[in-house]
Amino acid sequence: MATISGDASGDLSAESPKCGEERYRRDREQEALVKNEFNISSSDEDEEDRSQTSDRSLTSDVDDGTDEDVSKTGKRVEIRLNPKARKVGRPQKQKKKTAAGEKKDRRWYETTEAARAQAGEVSLLALVDSLDREQPGLKETQRRLSGVIVKHGEAEKRKPKLKLMKNPVLTMDPFYLLPTKLLDACVKLLPVSNTEDTVISVDDSQPSQTSRTDIAEGYVETLVIKDVGSYSRKQIETFKRVQILKDFVGLKTHEWLLDVALPTLPSPYDVKARQVADDVMEAYPYKHIQGLPGGPDFAYTVLYRAAPPLWLTDATIRGLCMRLVNDYPTCRFAGFQAAFTKNKRMWNPNERCHDEAVCDRVLQQVKEDGVKTIMLPLNFSNFHWCCLVVKVETKRIFFYDPVN
Repeated sequence: MATISGDASGDLSAESPKCGEERYRRDREQEALVKNEFNISSSDEDEEDRSQTSDRSLTSDVDDGTDEDVSKTGKRVEIRLNPKARKVGRPQKQKKKTAAGEKKDRRWYETTEAARAQAGEVSLLALVDSLDREQPGLKETQRRLSGVIVKHGEAEKRKPKLKLMKNPVLTMDPFYLLPTKLLDACVKLLPVSNTEDTVISVDDSQPSQTSRTDIAEGYVETLVIKDVGSYSRKQIETFKRVQILKDFVGLKTHEWLLDVALPTLPSPYDVKARQVADDVMEAYPYKHIQGLPGGPDFAYTVLYRAAPPLWLTDATIRGLCMRLVNDYPTCRFAGFQAAFTKNKRMWNPNERCHDEAVCDRVLQQVKEDGVKTIMLPLNFSNFHWCCLVVKVETKRIFFYDPVN
């Protein structure tokens, strides 16, 4: 039993290394077939190639047999970068364009801050409200409004869009004006703020007026302008108020009174003309003219239209006639009469060109005691004015035409 076991163990111990070598050889052959089929190189071979390549680079100065080393180690691995590959990371900024934009924004910011300091307010609405409340002179008003500049001039021909938005992102506290053409387009898009049920009463105060009820709660009338910003109805109305006030404010009327009107008047009226010029300079444009009925029509702005090339309005003629009636009790104002021109010179006796109400008023005033003069202004389709003056005592009619 001992001999058999010993022989068996000896046979097993003798056959083990041979079987292991055969198994290892078969595995290596199979692995080599797989690598050959898929063109895979082992890590050992890679390390050997790298070591041989490094040795060759170190001994390249001594040994010139580089071709022989390359032939022994095989082909070198070459790495090429694709120039059209997508770059990773954030895109690089255009430094020149970014610097120019930041410089422009800084210049606008400094100009706006200087305008706020000059106006004494931080918003346009506060500026207009303070001017209406304080009513300073013409020079002071012009000084405080001179800092308000016009911005976005390149977007003058843009077409705004009116939208009803909930919680819109608006341009907050703009201290500038939009171009005239763009602002007029915005105002034209806005619907009428009052309806037949909420008619504005002139006798009532503004805070007591009711607002529109056709807009859903929480929605805001927003005017969206591409590449400019979004503005609410209140902001657009404030822009228009400031623009109208800036158009009214000016020294041209004062200069016209002193340089043009004064030399044409008789010498007894020099003191009166200078007094009127000083009064215009010291008065706020929306200040009411004393001696005339209350209302927005009879403000100092109507005097600004006396300087050419502006045209007089109904309020100017009416105010002049009413002032003459107050100063001279023998004068009467008959009202306005619409007039028009004819191409034919033939007279038709059956045609009535005058208003019956005006005609009856003139006949009634003629019969009053103490009346010597009746004034009847003629309006030619808002293009021309002419005034008829009826002298009751002499029974004659004169006409005053500025074009002569």
